[in-house]
Amino acid sequence: TVVAHETMNLTHDSMTDKVSKETIKEWALGVNCDEAEAVVIGCSAMRACEPHFIDELEAALGKPVVTSTQSFLWSLLRTAGIDDQIA
Repeated sequence: TVVAHETMNLTHDSMTDKVSKETIKEWALGVNCDEAEAVVIGCSAMRACEPHFIDELEAALGKPVVTSTQSFLWSLLRTAGIDDQIA
């Protein structure tokens, strides 16, 4: 169940790769609420998958963060028959 939703009001796909990690973090902190079990970042062009960023964001939020890129890669692994635990 989605308990909160917020966009960044980007009007064109070409804008997504220009969003800074700091802006993503501010957005995530702003959309986070007690009822949410996780925060989902739903754009594959954002810089959310840079090394250590998700770990740092999860620590700041106190809950899991899932990006659309991660979700897509997990789906590919499962489709390929790889069922290893993903930490």
